[in-house]
This record gives sequence, structure tokens and C-alpha cells, in this order.
Amino acid sequence: MKKKLSQIVEMIKNGEFDSYEKEIADYYQLMTYKKFMPNTPVLVNFGNPLGMGMACFVLDMEDSIESIMETLKKAALIFKAGGGCGYNFSKLRPKGDYISTTYGKSSGPIAFMTLYDKMTDVIKQGGVRRGANMGILNS
Repeated sequence: MKKKLSQIVEMIKNGEFDSYEKEIADYYQLMTYKKFMPNTPVLVNFGNPLGMGMACFVLDMEDSIESIMETLKKAALIFKAGGGCGYNFSKLRPKGDYISTTYGKSSGPIAFMTLYDKMTDVIKQGGVRRGANMGILNS
């Protein structure tokens, strides 16, 4: 980390960022006059340790508990860093369908949507606000 910081300081001393000065000033003016506002992750996350500037991620999942939980884990890490997620729950079998590996019945996609919603409430987006999800369930 220290080496990277010293490299940036050297770049500043050498004027390597001077060509961006006008662009930075223009961007600042657009924001000051509220003609353009970047998304919340840009406003609240840049400069933080995780620095997530992207707002939206699309995560896929397969019809297995391993895939569903791995996607949930990935989503939690994205929320921790300040991003939001979209998911398509359509690959999950309907509630009550037979599960051959456990001889049980499926909880269905709505139950897993509830689990994802609860995780979103627990893991605040970048530690600042409740996360944002988009769930799809094809008809």
C-alpha cells in the first residue's frame, strides 16, 4: 500500500494528472448545479476502503442449494462493498416439487426470494443504506 501511495504522490509531482484538471472542474460544476448526479455508490463509496462505484450486478443461480447459497454469498459481498444485485429465480423448481437427493419437497423460489430479501436487510449497502435487489420470476 505504501509503495502505491508513493507512486501516486510521484505522479502528482510529475504533473501526470494535470491534463484532467479541467475535466474534474467541469464534472464538479455539473454536480454543484445539479445538472448531473452520479449514482449513490459513486457518491458515498469512492474514497472508502472497498470503493465500489458500480451500482448493479446480475447474478445467476442454478437449481441446487449449493448454487443458491453461493449466489447469496456473492450478493452479500457485493452489498458489503456498496453495490446492488439482480437475480432470476426462474431456474428454481416450484414449491412442492420432488427433490431426489433428499426425498423431500422443494421450498420454491418465493422462499428463497425471502431469504435474499432478509440478507439484503441485514447487510447494509456499503454500511450506509439498505441494499437494492431486483428479482425476476418468469411466468
